Amino acid sequence: MRWRINWISSPTFGFPASDNKLSADNGAGDVSITPIGRLSVVSGPEIEIYLNKLIDYEKVQATAANTAAERLWMRNVLHVTGVSEVFLGTILCNHMYAYQQIITDTLVGASVTTLCDGNASQLSQIPGDQISNLFSTGLSMLNYFGHSANTSLGYNLDNPTDYNNPQKYPVFYVNGCDGRRLLCI
Repeated sequence: MRWRINWISSPTFGFPASDNKLSADNGAGDVSITPIGRLSVVSGPEIEIYLNKLIDYEKVQATAANTAAERLWMRNVLHVTGVSEVFLGTILCNHMYAYQQIITDTLVGASVTTLCDGNASQLSQIPGDQISNLFSTGLSMLNYFGHSANTSLGYNLDNPTDYNNPQKYPVFYVNGCDGRRLLCI
């Protein structure tokens, strides 16, 4: 597959804000005519790193042997919540457990690890050995729900060089907000 990356830095707009509206047909709602994705990068070399990992990821998906040893990691999922309010932590954790019920059913059969936190600390720490083991074994998806900023998450998942997971790159779903807000649902 050929990849085309355009370096465009345009603000999103609408209420609620949505990139889909940047390419939606006027009057046809919020359905995007051309898919748009944003990369959280600061420089060109970061795009190259991302693209090389994407190529590796697709190669493994297409060429790994059809054995449990080669593909079982593709069913591993990590759900993480990180907030500084106990009540909000309970709400978000309940959402994650509902998502866990969906993805562990027979259609996907995922193995899910859920780490919930609402301990009123500004930065929560995932147990180092546990998160390293999860990444080393391989994760197909990491779903984060909680506080964040443009440079960090409410959990210490910020440095990809901390993990030994060559060719086993999870897709990150980050549902975050600025940690200074009271509620981010």
